[in-house]
This record gives sequence, structure tokens and C-alpha cells, in this order.
Amino acid sequence: MHPDIAIVTSTDADHLDIYGNKEALVDSFRQFVAQIKPGGTLILNHTADQTIAEAVAEGVRVIRYGLSPEQGPELYADQITAQGHRFRFDLHGPLGDVQNLELAVPGYHNVENMLAACVVAQLQHVGEEQLKEAVAAYRGVKRRFEFIVTKGEKVYVDDYAHHPREIDAFLRSLRALYPGKRLRVVFQPHLFTRTRDFAPGFAESLSLADEVVMLDIYPARELPLEGVTSELILSQITAPQKSLQTKAEVLAAAESDDTFDVLATVGAGDIDQLVPRLRNILDIRWNGAEA
Repeated sequence: MHPDIAIVTSTDADHLDIYGNKEALVDSFRQFVAQIKPGGTLILNHTADQTIAEAVAEGVRVIRYGLSPEQGPELYADQITAQGHRFRFDLHGPLGDVQNLELAVPGYHNVENMLAACVVAQLQHVGEEQLKEAVAAYRGVKRRFEFIVTKGEKVYVDDYAHHPREIDAFLRSLRALYPGKRLRVVFQPHLFTRTRDFAPGFAESLSLADEVVMLDIYPARELPLEGVTSELILSQITAPQKSLQTKAEVLAAAESDDTFDVLATVGAGDIDQLVPRLRNILDIRWNGAEA
């Protein structure tokens, strides 16, 4: 790949079963950005490993971005507010400011991603009004902050997040949208190696919830590892309530337990099999009709 424009959103350690260690992963990013064409642009998240910018060819512009000027980037958002299912924000950057952008896909991480997308549009000379219309029209992708059922202040959301930093961003965004509401999170770890490598990070991010329900690890391509189970994460979670359940128990609880305001299913395995069944249960309970 030899792009004119490249965005690097994250260099967090992940897929270490493939890369071996974080340094090897970061080195792959260095190889990638080194192939940006002269005269091109690297748009780099301020939280990513900044040493990869040293690998770009002469004449490649580097634009760093983040959520606030305090973080040091030249492209940033401010006046970020959560209203309903939408996030509103102003963009400030080297190619011009754009005020009152409205994003129908909530989440601070989605605002951050949209900053990068917007500067790509600006590099292609997209005008301010067209840019604002495009941001407002974006509806996201399946299993990324996907609202499944809503009824007043009751809501069920599904998300593919499977890395601690993704989960942290997702849950902090839910908290911003529904302050003071009781949050139940059902999480299915994906891969034994990822669970082993990031158990403390998973526990810390999941502890943002009021209640955490853990499913067994989804193995995908891996064989079990001795001593690596969902209990490795569960034991470190500090949320007020936590438990290990089966899918059947999750469904039974949804039918009988109304102690939560916000329900979130999270993970990259086969947890999505629960979504249509939970949708039907909660539609009947909250809306009084078959889905």
C-alpha cells in the first residue's frame, strides 16, 4: 500500500499472537507510513506511538489529532456535548475550523475518528457546508454503538469493542449519554491470548459499569491456555456487581430482572447471537409488542 493520505488511529498492543510483541506491531506501522507518497499526509492520533512519524518520507505532512487542545494536537474538537443519541462538537484544525458538527453515532471515540475523516475531506477541498451535511448523514456500521431497543430512558446498545481501550471509550460515552443511570454490561472476551495479555486492562475498563456479566471466552482460532478463563478478568473487576453467566442465564435475566436502565452487549465473538433474542425480549417488556 502506497497511499497519498493515511490515518493511524491507534498503535495499542493487540493481536500479539500474530506480532509477538508491541514493538513488532509498532514497526509494522513504521513500514506502512514510510510508504506514504511524497507530498502526502499522515494523520496521526496523539495517543498512538509518535515514533512512527519519524518513518515518513521527506515531504510528507504529519497532522496530529485528539479530543482537546490540552492533549497537544493541532487538530482537535471542543464544545463536545451529548444530546439524545447524538454528539455535537466544533472542529479546530490547520485546514480551517468548522462549528456545530452533529454526529448521529455517539461516542467520544467516534468524535475522534470523525475528526480524522473530516481533515481528509478538507484535504480534498470539500466545503464546510457539504462537510457538515456529510457528518450529520453518517449512520455508522453494524455493532458499533448500535442502538437495538429504546424506550424512554431505557436503552439496549450493542458494540463490537474487544480491546480495553475500546471498551473504556464505549462505556465512558454511555455514561455521558445516560448520567446517573444503572448500567449493566454483558462482555464476552475474544481469544485466550488477548484475555491473558490484557486482563487488568479489561477489568479496569469494565469496572466503569454498575454490573458486569462475563461470558466464557470465545476461542476463535485458538486452543485453550491453562489458567486463562473469564475468571481472570472477573476477579479483578471492582464494579458493585459482577458474575459469570451463560447465554441462557443472560436471556433469563433480561426476561425477569428490571434493575438496569442501560444494557450493553460487548465483544467480538458470537455474543451477537444474543442480540435478536434480547431485542425481542426487551421490545415485549418495554414496548409491549413483538419485535
